[in-house]
Amino acid sequence: MGFFNKDETFIIAELSGNHLQNLNKAKELIKSAYESGTNAIKIQTYTPNTISMDLRGVKKEIKEKYHKVKIDHPDWKGMSYNKLYEKAYTPWNWHSELNKVAKNYGLILFSSPFDFTAVDFLEEQNVPIYKIASYDVINLPLIRKIAQTKKPVIMSVGMASEEEIKEAIETLKENGCPEFAILHCVSSYPTATKDLNLSKIKDLGKKYNCVVGFSDHSLDINSPAMAVLCGAKIIERHLILNRKEGGPDASFSSEPMEFKKFVNKVRNVENKKLNQKEIEKMFPEFKLAYGNVIYGPINNFEKKGIEIRPSIWTNKEIKKNEIIKMDSLKIVRPGNGLKPKYYDEILGKKAKQDIDKGIPLSWDLIEG
Repeated sequence: MGFFNKDETFIIAELSGNHLQNLNKAKELIKSAYESGTNAIKIQTYTPNTISMDLRGVKKEIKEKYHKVKIDHPDWKGMSYNKLYEKAYTPWNWHSELNKVAKNYGLILFSSPFDFTAVDFLEEQNVPIYKIASYDVINLPLIRKIAQTKKPVIMSVGMASEEEIKEAIETLKENGCPEFAILHCVSSYPTATKDLNLSKIKDLGKKYNCVVGFSDHSLDINSPAMAVLCGAKIIERHLILNRKEGGPDASFSSEPMEFKKFVNKVRNVENKKLNQKEIEKMFPEFKLAYGNVIYGPINNFEKKGIEIRPSIWTNKEIKKNEIIKMDSLKIVRPGNGLKPKYYDEILGKKAKQDIDKGIPLSWDLIEG
Protein backbone atom coordinates (compact mmCIF):
# COMPACT_ATOMS: atom_id res chain seq x y z
CA MET A 1 0.00 0.00 0.00
CA GLY A 2 1.37 3.42 -0.99
CA PHE A 3 1.55 6.59 1.09
CA PHE A 4 -1.85 7.85 -0.12
CA ASN A 5 -3.75 4.56 -0.50
CA LYS A 6 -5.27 4.51 2.96
CA ASP A 7 -8.83 3.60 3.99
CA GLU A 8 -9.16 6.88 5.90
CA THR A 9 -9.36 10.18 3.99
CA PHE A 10 -6.06 12.06 4.39
CA ILE A 11 -7.07 15.49 5.75
CA ILE A 12 -4.62 18.39 5.59
CA ALA A 13 -4.83 21.67 7.49
CA GLU A 14 -3.12 24.39 5.43
CA LEU A 15 -1.68 27.12 7.67
CA SER A 16 -0.49 29.43 4.86
CA GLY A 17 -0.13 32.96 6.31
CA ASN A 18 -2.89 32.49 8.90
CA HIS A 19 -0.35 32.50 11.73
CA LEU A 20 0.05 36.27 11.05
CA GLN A 21 3.77 35.68 11.56
CA ASN A 22 3.24 34.87 15.21
CA LEU A 23 4.89 31.58 16.22
CA ASN A 24 2.50 30.98 19.12
CA LYS A 25 -0.46 31.36 16.75
CA ALA A 26 1.13 28.82 14.41
CA LYS A 27 1.44 26.38 17.31
CA GLU A 28 -2.19 27.05 18.31
CA LEU A 29 -3.26 26.29 14.74
CA ILE A 30 -1.47 22.92 14.89
CA LYS A 31 -3.19 22.11 18.19
CA SER A 32 -6.55 23.11 16.72
CA ALA A 33 -5.93 20.93 13.65
CA TYR A 34 -5.15 17.97 15.91
CA GLU A 35 -8.33 18.53 17.93
CA SER A 36 -10.37 18.56 14.71
CA GLY A 37 -9.14 15.10 13.66
CA THR A 38 -6.75 16.25 10.95
CA ASN A 39 -3.94 13.98 9.68
CA ALA A 40 -1.40 16.54 8.51
CA ILE A 41 -0.26 20.16 8.64
CA LYS A 42 0.91 21.95 5.54
CA ILE A 43 2.96 25.11 5.49
CA GLN A 44 4.55 27.09 2.64
CA THR A 45 8.29 27.56 2.22
CA TYR A 46 9.35 30.75 0.50
CA THR A 47 10.60 34.23 1.27
CA PRO A 48 9.38 37.42 -0.42
CA ASN A 49 12.53 37.36 -2.57
CA THR A 50 12.28 33.69 -3.61
CA ILE A 51 8.63 33.71 -4.74
CA SER A 52 8.64 37.23 -6.21
CA MET A 53 11.14 39.78 -7.48
CA ASP A 54 13.50 41.45 -5.04
CA LEU A 55 12.64 45.01 -6.05
CA ARG A 56 15.90 46.59 -4.93
CA GLY A 57 17.53 48.08 -8.00
CA VAL A 58 14.38 47.76 -10.13
CA LYS A 59 13.31 51.00 -11.85
CA LYS A 60 10.14 52.63 -10.51
CA GLU A 61 8.26 52.40 -13.82
CA ILE A 62 9.09 48.67 -14.08
CA LYS A 63 7.83 48.07 -10.52
CA GLU A 64 4.57 49.85 -11.34
CA LYS A 65 4.07 48.08 -14.66
CA TYR A 66 4.89 44.50 -13.71
CA HIS A 67 5.19 43.94 -9.98
CA LYS A 68 1.87 45.13 -8.55
CA VAL A 69 -0.89 42.61 -7.80
CA LYS A 70 -3.57 43.12 -10.46
CA ILE A 71 -6.01 40.43 -9.26
CA ASP A 72 -9.24 41.78 -7.76
CA HIS A 73 -9.01 40.56 -4.18
CA PRO A 74 -9.58 43.04 -1.31
CA ASP A 75 -6.63 41.77 0.75
CA TRP A 76 -4.14 41.76 -2.15
CA LYS A 77 -5.02 44.39 -4.76
CA GLY A 78 -2.60 47.27 -5.24
CA MET A 79 0.23 45.72 -3.23
CA SER A 80 3.50 44.67 -4.80
CA TYR A 81 3.89 40.88 -4.86
CA ASN A 82 6.99 41.30 -2.73
CA LYS A 83 5.07 43.19 -0.01
CA LEU A 84 2.19 40.71 -0.12
CA TYR A 85 4.50 37.75 0.46
CA GLU A 86 6.39 39.67 3.12
CA LYS A 87 3.13 39.67 5.10
CA ALA A 88 2.27 36.05 4.35
CA TYR A 89 5.44 33.97 4.50
CA THR A 90 6.35 31.50 7.24
CA PRO A 91 9.80 32.25 8.70
CA TRP A 92 12.15 29.41 7.80
CA ASN A 93 13.57 29.22 11.31
CA TRP A 94 10.11 28.11 12.54
CA HIS A 95 10.08 24.90 10.48
CA SER A 96 11.96 22.72 12.92
CA GLU A 97 9.93 23.94 15.91
CA LEU A 98 6.60 23.48 14.11
CA ASN A 99 7.64 19.98 13.04
CA LYS A 100 8.31 19.06 16.68
CA VAL A 101 4.90 20.39 17.74
CA ALA A 102 3.15 18.49 14.93
CA LYS A 103 4.98 15.25 15.81
CA ASN A 104 3.97 15.62 19.48
CA TYR A 105 0.36 15.53 18.29
CA GLY A 106 1.03 12.61 15.94
CA LEU A 107 0.60 14.79 12.84
CA ILE A 108 2.65 14.86 9.64
CA LEU A 109 4.07 18.27 8.75
CA PHE A 110 5.10 19.03 5.18
CA SER A 111 5.30 21.98 2.83
CA SER A 112 4.96 23.55 -0.60
CA PRO A 113 8.36 24.85 -1.76
CA PHE A 114 8.38 27.62 -4.35
CA ASP A 115 11.98 27.58 -5.55
CA PHE A 116 15.11 25.40 -5.57
CA THR A 117 16.50 26.81 -2.31
CA ALA A 118 13.26 25.91 -0.51
CA VAL A 119 13.54 22.28 -1.70
CA ASP A 120 17.14 22.11 -0.44
CA PHE A 121 16.04 23.55 2.91
CA LEU A 122 13.11 21.12 3.24
CA GLU A 123 15.42 18.19 2.47
CA GLU A 124 17.55 19.31 5.43
CA GLN A 125 14.32 19.22 7.49
CA ASN A 126 13.65 15.70 6.17
CA VAL A 127 10.02 16.33 5.20
CA PRO A 128 8.23 13.07 4.31
CA ILE A 129 6.21 14.39 1.33
CA TYR A 130 5.98 17.48 -0.88
CA LYS A 131 3.10 19.59 -2.14
CA ILE A 132 3.14 21.39 -5.50
CA ALA A 133 0.85 24.43 -5.50
CA SER A 134 -1.63 24.80 -8.37
CA TYR A 135 0.15 27.90 -9.67
CA ASP A 136 3.36 25.86 -10.00
CA VAL A 137 2.01 23.07 -12.21
CA ILE A 138 3.76 24.85 -15.10
CA ASN A 139 7.04 25.29 -13.15
CA LEU A 140 8.73 22.19 -14.60
CA PRO A 141 12.25 22.98 -13.28
CA LEU A 142 10.83 23.12 -9.74
CA ILE A 143 8.79 19.94 -10.26
CA ARG A 144 11.92 18.18 -11.55
CA LYS A 145 13.86 19.24 -8.45
CA ILE A 146 11.07 18.02 -6.14
CA ALA A 147 10.77 14.68 -7.98
CA GLN A 148 14.50 14.09 -7.61
CA THR A 149 14.11 13.98 -3.82
CA LYS A 150 12.36 10.60 -4.38
CA LYS A 151 9.58 11.57 -1.96
CA PRO A 152 5.81 11.21 -2.55
CA VAL A 153 4.19 14.31 -4.07
CA ILE A 154 0.73 15.88 -3.85
CA MET A 155 0.00 18.28 -6.72
CA SER A 156 -2.94 20.69 -6.97
CA VAL A 157 -3.85 21.30 -10.60
CA GLY A 158 -6.20 24.29 -10.33
CA MET A 159 -6.69 26.03 -13.66
CA ALA A 160 -4.08 23.93 -15.50
CA SER A 161 -4.88 22.60 -18.96
CA GLU A 162 -4.75 18.88 -19.74
CA GLU A 163 -1.47 19.43 -21.61
CA GLU A 164 0.07 21.26 -18.62
CA ILE A 165 -1.00 18.50 -16.22
CA LYS A 166 0.43 15.86 -18.57
CA GLU A 167 3.78 17.70 -18.76
CA ALA A 168 3.92 18.02 -14.96
CA ILE A 169 3.17 14.30 -14.43
CA GLU A 170 5.73 13.26 -17.05
CA THR A 171 8.31 15.43 -15.27
CA LEU A 172 7.52 13.75 -11.94
CA LYS A 173 7.77 10.25 -13.41
CA GLU A 174 10.93 10.89 -15.44
CA ASN A 175 12.76 12.28 -12.40
CA GLY A 176 12.13 9.51 -9.91
CA CYS A 177 8.98 10.50 -8.03
CA PRO A 178 7.86 7.21 -6.42
CA GLU A 179 4.20 8.15 -5.95
CA PHE A 180 1.98 11.15 -6.61
CA ALA A 181 -1.58 12.28 -5.97
CA ILE A 182 -3.53 14.99 -7.79
CA LEU A 183 -5.87 17.47 -6.12
CA HIS A 184 -8.70 19.17 -7.94
CA CYS A 185 -9.01 22.76 -6.80
CA VAL A 186 -10.56 25.99 -7.95
CA SER A 187 -8.18 28.93 -7.62
CA SER A 188 -10.97 31.35 -6.74
CA TYR A 189 -11.02 32.77 -3.21
CA PRO A 190 -13.45 31.93 -1.69
CA THR A 191 -14.92 29.48 -4.21
CA ALA A 192 -18.67 29.69 -4.83
CA THR A 193 -20.58 26.38 -4.64
CA LYS A 194 -21.57 26.68 -8.32
CA ASP A 195 -17.85 26.77 -9.28
CA LEU A 196 -16.72 23.70 -7.30
CA ASN A 197 -17.04 21.32 -10.29
CA LEU A 198 -16.57 18.24 -8.12
CA SER A 199 -17.22 15.99 -11.14
CA LYS A 200 -13.63 16.70 -12.15
CA ILE A 201 -12.28 14.63 -9.23
CA LYS A 202 -13.42 11.33 -10.77
CA ASP A 203 -12.21 12.43 -14.21
CA LEU A 204 -8.71 13.20 -12.90
CA GLY A 205 -8.48 9.74 -11.33
CA LYS A 206 -9.49 8.04 -14.59
CA LYS A 207 -7.24 10.15 -16.82
CA TYR A 208 -4.08 9.98 -14.74
CA ASN A 209 -4.55 6.68 -12.88
CA CYS A 210 -3.61 8.00 -9.44
CA VAL A 211 -5.06 8.86 -6.04
CA VAL A 212 -7.11 12.06 -6.28
CA GLY A 213 -8.29 14.65 -3.79
CA PHE A 214 -9.68 18.13 -3.32
CA SER A 215 -8.00 21.34 -2.19
CA ASP A 216 -10.99 23.33 -0.99
CA HIS A 217 -11.15 27.14 -1.08
CA SER A 218 -14.87 27.35 -0.31
CA LEU A 219 -16.46 28.10 3.05
CA ASP A 220 -19.20 25.47 2.70
CA ILE A 221 -18.63 22.86 5.42
CA ASN A 222 -20.33 20.24 3.21
CA SER A 223 -18.00 20.58 0.20
CA PRO A 224 -15.19 18.30 1.53
CA ALA A 225 -17.67 15.50 2.31
CA MET A 226 -19.27 15.91 -1.12
CA ALA A 227 -15.78 15.71 -2.66
CA VAL A 228 -15.13 12.45 -0.79
CA LEU A 229 -18.35 11.03 -2.23
CA CYS A 230 -16.96 11.96 -5.66
CA GLY A 231 -13.80 9.93 -5.05
CA ALA A 232 -11.49 12.29 -3.13
CA LYS A 233 -9.05 10.44 -0.84
CA ILE A 234 -7.24 13.64 0.23
CA ILE A 235 -8.81 16.87 1.49
CA GLU A 236 -6.90 20.10 2.05
CA ARG A 237 -8.38 23.24 3.58
CA HIS A 238 -7.07 26.48 5.10
CA LEU A 239 -7.39 26.75 8.88
CA ILE A 240 -7.50 30.06 10.78
CA LEU A 241 -8.06 30.81 14.46
CA ASN A 242 -10.29 33.84 13.83
CA ARG A 243 -11.21 35.30 10.43
CA LYS A 244 -11.81 38.71 12.02
CA GLU A 245 -8.08 38.98 12.73
CA GLY A 246 -7.55 39.22 8.98
CA GLY A 247 -4.57 38.11 6.92
CA PRO A 248 -3.98 37.40 3.23
CA ASP A 249 -5.98 34.13 3.26
CA ALA A 250 -8.56 34.94 5.95
CA SER A 251 -11.54 35.30 3.60
CA PHE A 252 -11.36 31.65 2.46
CA SER A 253 -10.14 29.93 5.65
CA SER A 254 -12.18 27.90 8.14
CA GLU A 255 -12.25 28.65 11.86
CA PRO A 256 -11.67 25.74 14.29
CA MET A 257 -15.34 24.88 14.88
CA GLU A 258 -16.07 24.90 11.13
CA PHE A 259 -12.98 22.79 10.51
CA LYS A 260 -14.03 20.23 13.08
CA LYS A 261 -17.55 20.06 11.61
CA PHE A 262 -16.33 19.38 8.08
CA VAL A 263 -13.86 16.72 9.32
CA ASN A 264 -16.72 14.97 11.16
CA LYS A 265 -18.84 15.08 8.00
CA VAL A 266 -15.99 13.54 5.99
CA ARG A 267 -15.48 10.77 8.55
CA ASN A 268 -19.23 10.11 8.47
CA VAL A 269 -19.37 9.51 4.70
CA GLU A 270 -15.89 8.33 3.72
CA ASN A 271 -16.69 4.62 3.58
CA LYS A 272 -20.32 4.88 2.48
CA LYS A 273 -21.54 3.81 -0.95
CA LEU A 274 -24.36 6.22 -1.79
CA ASN A 275 -26.16 6.73 -5.07
CA GLN A 276 -26.77 10.20 -6.51
CA LYS A 277 -30.29 10.41 -5.06
CA GLU A 278 -29.06 9.58 -1.55
CA ILE A 279 -26.21 12.09 -1.83
CA GLU A 280 -28.58 14.85 -2.97
CA LYS A 281 -30.88 14.11 -0.04
CA MET A 282 -27.97 14.41 2.38
CA PHE A 283 -26.47 17.46 0.62
CA PRO A 284 -29.10 19.57 -1.23
CA GLU A 285 -26.38 21.65 -2.91
CA PHE A 286 -24.66 18.59 -4.41
CA LYS A 287 -26.08 18.95 -7.93
CA LEU A 288 -24.89 22.57 -8.07
CA ALA A 289 -21.46 21.64 -6.67
CA TYR A 290 -21.05 18.66 -9.02
CA GLY A 291 -20.96 20.86 -12.11
CA ASN A 292 -19.00 19.91 -15.22
CA VAL A 293 -15.57 18.56 -16.02
CA ILE A 294 -13.61 21.62 -17.13
CA TYR A 295 -9.86 21.91 -17.65
CA GLY A 296 -8.33 25.38 -17.70
CA PRO A 297 -9.79 28.51 -16.05
CA ILE A 298 -13.48 28.21 -15.13
CA ASN A 299 -14.22 31.82 -14.16
CA ASN A 300 -12.79 35.33 -14.38
CA PHE A 301 -10.86 34.94 -11.13
CA GLU A 302 -9.02 31.91 -12.49
CA LYS A 303 -8.42 33.67 -15.81
CA LYS A 304 -6.73 36.47 -13.85
CA GLY A 305 -5.04 33.83 -11.69
CA ILE A 306 -3.07 32.61 -14.72
CA GLU A 307 -1.22 35.93 -14.44
CA ILE A 308 0.01 35.06 -10.92
CA ARG A 309 1.81 31.92 -12.06
CA PRO A 310 5.62 32.02 -12.01
CA SER A 311 7.56 32.88 -15.14
CA ILE A 312 11.11 33.80 -16.15
CA TRP A 313 12.39 37.28 -15.21
CA THR A 314 15.70 39.08 -15.43
CA ASN A 315 17.42 39.06 -12.05
CA LYS A 316 19.96 41.75 -12.95
CA GLU A 317 20.83 44.14 -15.74
CA ILE A 318 21.97 42.23 -18.81
CA LYS A 319 24.07 43.94 -21.47
CA LYS A 320 23.69 43.41 -25.22
CA ASN A 321 25.57 40.24 -26.38
CA GLU A 322 26.05 39.11 -22.76
CA ILE A 323 25.70 35.35 -22.24
CA ILE A 324 22.59 34.61 -20.17
CA LYS A 325 23.59 32.62 -17.07
CA MET A 326 21.72 31.26 -14.06
CA ASP A 327 22.36 34.39 -12.00
CA SER A 328 20.83 36.50 -14.82
CA LEU A 329 17.41 34.87 -14.42
CA LYS A 330 14.82 34.17 -11.78
CA ILE A 331 11.65 32.07 -11.88
CA VAL A 332 9.18 34.11 -9.81
CA ARG A 333 5.63 35.41 -9.85
CA PRO A 334 3.83 36.92 -11.76
CA GLY A 335 3.41 35.24 -15.17
CA ASN A 336 4.29 37.94 -17.71
CA GLY A 337 7.49 36.21 -18.84
CA LEU A 338 8.27 32.98 -20.65
CA LYS A 339 7.07 29.76 -19.04
CA PRO A 340 9.59 28.18 -16.64
CA LYS A 341 9.90 25.10 -18.89
CA TYR A 342 12.08 27.19 -21.24
CA TYR A 343 14.61 28.01 -18.50
CA ASP A 344 17.28 25.47 -19.57
CA GLU A 345 16.82 26.41 -23.21
CA ILE A 346 17.54 30.08 -22.51
CA LEU A 347 20.74 29.52 -20.51
CA GLY A 348 23.84 30.08 -22.65
CA LYS A 349 22.08 32.28 -25.23
CA LYS A 350 23.01 35.92 -25.86
CA ALA A 351 20.96 39.01 -25.07
CA LYS A 352 19.84 40.85 -28.22
CA GLN A 353 19.88 44.20 -26.41
CA ASP A 354 20.45 45.81 -23.02
CA ILE A 355 17.80 44.50 -20.60
CA ASP A 356 16.85 46.04 -17.26
CA LYS A 357 16.45 44.10 -14.02
CA GLY A 358 12.89 42.98 -13.27
CA ILE A 359 11.80 42.56 -16.91
CA PRO A 360 9.71 39.54 -18.00
CA LEU A 361 11.86 37.57 -20.42
CA SER A 362 10.52 37.13 -23.95
CA TRP A 363 11.96 35.47 -27.08
CA ASP A 364 12.50 38.81 -28.82
CA LEU A 365 15.10 39.74 -26.16
CA ILE A 366 17.23 36.67 -26.92
CA GLU A 367 19.50 35.86 -29.87
CA GLY A 368 18.63 32.70 -31.81
